Amino acid sequence: MKLLLATAFGLVACERRSFTAYTEPITLEQGQISNGYYRLKIPMGPIAIYRLAAEIVEFTDDGDIIPTPSYDAYLHHQVIGTAHMSYESEKDKWTPMKPKGTYRGVGFGVGTEARGTPQEFAYPFAFFTADGEDEWVANVHIINTRGLSPDQAHRCAECPCTSEDHLTVDGRINGHKNPLKCNAQLLYDNNTVCSPETYKGGLWCCGSGKYCLEKSKLSSPPPPKSTYYMQYTIDYDDIQPGNRELYLAGCCDVSGDLFHQGAVEYDVPQCDQVSNPGCVYTVATRQHVSAGGNIFLLGHDYNVEDREVDIVYAVGHQHRGGLGVHLFNDKTNEHICTSMPTYGHGTEAGNEAGYIRSMSSCTFDPPLRMRTSDILRVVASYDSTSGHSGVMSVWYLAISDAPQTNSTDISNSLSAKESNPVQSSTSWLVAGGLSAIIILAMSNLLSLAEFQERVLAESVHRGNECSSVDQSPRTAYEEVIVINGDEDDILAISPAIQSNNQVLVIAYLVVLGFVGGALHVLCQWLINMILEFRQNTLKYTSTALVYWTLYTVIFLIAAILWTKLSPSAAGSGIAQMKTVLTGIDPTLYLPGYFSPLTLLAKVGGLISANGAGLQIGTEGAFVHIMAVVAHCLLQLRVFYPLQDRLSVRLQLLAASSAVAVSSAFGSPIGGVLFSIEVTSTYYLISNYMKAFISSVAAAIMVLWMNSLLGTNSLLDQIVINAEPYKSLVDIPLSILLGMLMGLLSAAILSASQYIADRRCHYNASVLPWVTFLVNWADPLLIGVITAVSSYFASQHHDIYSLPDLLSEKPIGNLKSLAINAAIPLVLLPLSITLKFPTGVWLPTFIGGAACGRLFAMAMNMVFPHLNLSAASFALVGAGCLTGSATRTISAGVIALEITGNVKYLLPVLCGVLISIATSAISGLPSMYDILSEANALPYLPHMEFSSNQTVGGILHDQVVCLTKSTSILQVLLALNRLPSHEIPVVCEDRKLLGVMSKGELEHLVERFYTQHKLEGWQRDWGEAATSTQKSVWTTKTVPTVDHIYTTLYRRPSSSVNLRLLNNCLYPVHPTMLMNDDKMIELLSHDWTAEKRSILLRPIDLPTESIRPLGMTLSPETSLEDVYLLFTMLRMDHCYVTDMGKLIGVVTTRSLIKAAAK
Repeated sequence: MKLLLATAFGLVACERRSFTAYTEPITLEQGQISNGYYRLKIPMGPIAIYRLAAEIVEFTDDGDIIPTPSYDAYLHHQVIGTAHMSYESEKDKWTPMKPKGTYRGVGFGVGTEARGTPQEFAYPFAFFTADGEDEWVANVHIINTRGLSPDQAHRCAECPCTSEDHLTVDGRINGHKNPLKCNAQLLYDNNTVCSPETYKGGLWCCGSGKYCLEKSKLSSPPPPKSTYYMQYTIDYDDIQPGNRELYLAGCCDVSGDLFHQGAVEYDVPQCDQVSNPGCVYTVATRQHVSAGGNIFLLGHDYNVEDREVDIVYAVGHQHRGGLGVHLFNDKTNEHICTSMPTYGHGTEAGNEAGYIRSMSSCTFDPPLRMRTSDILRVVASYDSTSGHSGVMSVWYLAISDAPQTNSTDISNSLSAKESNPVQSSTSWLVAGGLSAIIILAMSNLLSLAEFQERVLAESVHRGNECSSVDQSPRTAYEEVIVINGDEDDILAISPAIQSNNQVLVIAYLVVLGFVGGALHVLCQWLINMILEFRQNTLKYTSTALVYWTLYTVIFLIAAILWTKLSPSAAGSGIAQMKTVLTGIDPTLYLPGYFSPLTLLAKVGGLISANGAGLQIGTEGAFVHIMAVVAHCLLQLRVFYPLQDRLSVRLQLLAASSAVAVSSAFGSPIGGVLFSIEVTSTYYLISNYMKAFISSVAAAIMVLWMNSLLGTNSLLDQIVINAEPYKSLVDIPLSILLGMLMGLLSAAILSASQYIADRRCHYNASVLPWVTFLVNWADPLLIGVITAVSSYFASQHHDIYSLPDLLSEKPIGNLKSLAINAAIPLVLLPLSITLKFPTGVWLPTFIGGAACGRLFAMAMNMVFPHLNLSAASFALVGAGCLTGSATRTISAGVIALEITGNVKYLLPVLCGVLISIATSAISGLPSMYDILSEANALPYLPHMEFSSNQTVGGILHDQVVCLTKSTSILQVLLALNRLPSHEIPVVCEDRKLLGVMSKGELEHLVERFYTQHKLEGWQRDWGEAATSTQKSVWTTKTVPTVDHIYTTLYRRPSSSVNLRLLNNCLYPVHPTMLMNDDKMIELLSHDWTAEKRSILLRPIDLPTESIRPLGMTLSPETSLEDVYLLFTMLRMDHCYVTDMGKLIGVVTTRSLIKAAAK
């Protein structure tokens, strides 16, 4: 609202003026290049500039100005800067493509798209000029391609090196020292732009006066010279009191990284269409937002200035062949902006076939609040059907310093409003109030910590050999406790510490239960209020159907928009939870799954989707919500010790699943059973008590909250018949009903799987109209179908709630019960795989209960003497349908708990078991497994391997390790590469002696530094110095070994599917590599020569600190056996030895890749 008022004020107060300037004439022969600098006159400053447009033009003999087509004069790039003395202090600040000799960049990077992509900003944002400033400097790079064939013109546009260009022995190209500062991926790909020896075209072969082709290939005789002008037009006004100044961010060039400004350009290699039929070359990197500065020079600290800024405008720049450049928040994996090229298809200027005529831009309204130290992830793609040289993928980010008054007005989580944004037409008070509560509650909780990016690498250094030593028996470590062979630090735990940890665990579980119970009651209360409002409003309108449908559509759009805040909030969440509980690293495979932003999006989407009246439940989404809450509680410093070990973290996450179900149904026993079943692998009995403590705490809080709000739980609403159970015929009839429910669930699963496959297929399409249909038209159509069907059903039949269906009171007839069963069961397959929070249990519970009552009523009509209880068979039907759809027996237990009576225990359990067996015979996966497959989750229990696949085929042979005789410098390198984990120790012949814990190695380093009077050991081993004042919160999360090794050795695919990138399935960039020389260069940039010499002195690691490993693999071990070990013990890595020699390591990632082959 503030921005709208400011804009309105700007329209009244600002009478915009326009000014056009031209460069000096640029006269070129055919094929000739101009890359010159020109002074541009502008109105005397100070002024505020709101729009900047540029294009190549020519003057006719009559003095008319005509635009020049790109196939006549190719605009490689144009860059504008200012050399006014007011900005002299900024001369060393770096922004992409800032003109040489200028102090501040103003505009840049737009090439052929300049004509169709003016840079414009809305009041109050504008670029300022200084008092007395009346000129800019323009760097204009034009190639005269007039008269050349299309193939020749396109080749010229890539600036190929010719015989005119000279490479000298000192690595200079045409006398210029090319910095060649490529990022790790380009170096790993051996990109030809990264070495003077392989450089084949680009800026360094495209200097003024040169020719883009060999002269023998140009027209003979040469055509007349052509004269061009660069025309610049600005819209400006006087600076107003409310104006906010814009300037360029020091980001982003995809060829750079956190340590290098980049080479600005790179080459696109031609693809092998057999191995890479997609032919897409993708490059990804990470860079700080930054306002510029010397932060990219290797050998210097990258101490980025840290202040709040507002990102106002973003647009990308690419060359011919570009397929788009994408921008993400690296910490939250939130998509910020995508800039897509539009290609021409005609001959007129501005629509030239084969040339980029415009790039889509993003305007952020309100602005996107970030810190200059925040990291952005850039992903750029080019068509590699044919090779390209000297291409660019850079971002133009216009930013403004954040106001100093109230820094919380603008949320970090707001997404960009792109060129054609779809905005929500409504803002609901209830949803807004809940958002405020959650934002306030979660504002101090911190998301997963990032990896520190350390070095670039081209090769892997092999460890130095050591003298052979005998391994001594364990002495000091006799009291060490090892849990399940985890990779976590080995802890010498005293009884007092054990007792303290037990108290801490209990406190954590109670808090988790209380938070979960309160949050679910609050969410359910809001959902009921929204639905009651819809129901009551119908009494006062004559157009009930239209209103009902519109109401559903509005809340459905709200649910979609909530989910857009965090794509990880889409879907049930149980499938992802099952995957996490197998031991895989969610930061690697499910980025953003545990972020507070996902929690906000999940809660908002859950309330909106259920408030729309869709036939979806809440329990699935709430399992995900409680998983995020559990993770966020572990970020509290008081609970941080509980996340030191992977096994404990997984037990607490499993307990959060019990809390979710206990809160949703008031069923603590069923919640515990669900937390067992949801793992679907192997359950540790130590989880049992934790799950019960948290689920009982949740049930207590649900009771208290319902009393406070004056609402009733399911148990309170269901009429309980306490008469003793005596019927013997109910059991065989329950078995029959279970078989029918199993068949019905098979039909539902089949339909759900088919619809999920279709949605996945269309979601993979790169066609914009298909993407629009999948993201918007599909859910809106389902919403309309739901609204219309539920409206007509409610007008002609009674719609019963779950308490009604499970109560003893007589309700309905065959037709009305059939309608009540059909609505949720038909709409569930249509809704369950939509991209917002969904659940399975409630629709299947209601549908199963209606089917159970229908079955009992039909049997009573055929066999009146049976006098079957409709409520009992409703209970059996609910448990059977839900159990067979989800393959969980806990469905039956929950059905019993919510009625408060166990007299139907035998019929319910018999029916549930038969229904699960009947459904399983169909060969269809469970609903959760369908969702896992639809989301391409790396779920270990689903993996299959051939009998001839062994460890030797998938191991990483480059292992982070130490030799027995080593140096403190090598210890520092190991601690930086494998933070927070044990380091393998080998001798000279690579024989594995054991491992040393992080604590032992750090203690060794600290003693060495103290003995030699050295400082900075914490910084040198990869941690910041300990603060004297501890915060209540902590951002540290221990990365798994699987995550680390994936980071060390993954090579980003040049044909990564853009859909996968947009879904953030490949979030880790391979910059933390194993080149000793560059690691040492980075660590030692501020060391004295004496310190470096001391750290290189040889030492022997203490034998008593080397702990033998309890388990290793051999290269002949089958992957089926490895899979069994990983799933049973929830391991994420295991070292491989051959005759006692360390030869590699196997990780979860390598196992997943092997299963995919």
